[in-house]
Amino acid sequence: MQEASPIVQLQCENPACRRIVKVKRPSRPGSYKLSCPDCGWKISLVVPPAAPAQGPVHPHLDPPPPPQQIPNNALQPPREDRGDYKEGETATIECGFHCGYVHHEVPSQTGENIFMCPRCKGRTKYQARGKTITIDPGLFQAYRGKLILLRSGWFNKEFRLSAGSNVIGRFDTDPMGNSDIAIKDDPSMSRRSIDIQVTRREINGYMFQLNVLRATNPVLINHMPVGPGESISLNFGDSIILGKTQFRFEKDV
Repeated sequence: MQEASPIVQLQCENPACRRIVKVKRPSRPGSYKLSCPDCGWKISLVVPPAAPAQGPVHPHLDPPPPPQQIPNNALQPPREDRGDYKEGETATIECGFHCGYVHHEVPSQTGENIFMCPRCKGRTKYQARGKTITIDPGLFQAYRGKLILLRSGWFNKEFRLSAGSNVIGRFDTDPMGNSDIAIKDDPSMSRRSIDIQVTRREINGYMFQLNVLRATNPVLINHMPVGPGESISLNFGDSIILGKTQFRFEKDV
């Protein structure tokens, strides 16, 4: 197919002028307005879009590629999603067999839930925790506490909280500068992000108070920001996000 000339010849539309004007063809299609260099009369230039190139069609030599086949995983054992999901709130879960389907549902019960992917028939199970119950900060709880580090695609890691101060932050190469619980591979977390104070009484039990220290990025407790210098009483089941790292506060039984 012959390529269009890079130079376009236009004739002035003024009856008293009628000069031939040569201009460079615009690179993009569209409607353009030019001025005659002699009389200043407006000249219209319309550049149509280029026709798509059509190569030779050989239906017997170049058959269309077959559609992608999605395997049927109905007989495969369920795969587990280790995200943090809460009863009564919409959970967004990707199919554990990586077929591209994303599932949305409100967990109907605490504990284990399971759904079947309508695309590949594979089953994905996930855990849903109960709603956080607000308690009086002056009340004590009967159980010890621990932090569960939620890691997608890896086994979760647990950190038992001891009585007194428990500082959590980013891992530091200087051992003297490390927090009590130092997390690797998250540069968005501050070196000393939060301090969880555990108060223990022989009769009452335990109370857990989270204090935000010098967090560069917002600390999220149940997805609500808590700023530096602020404190909040923790309840079992609470979600804690430091930088890009997510913990869940649970009973240590």
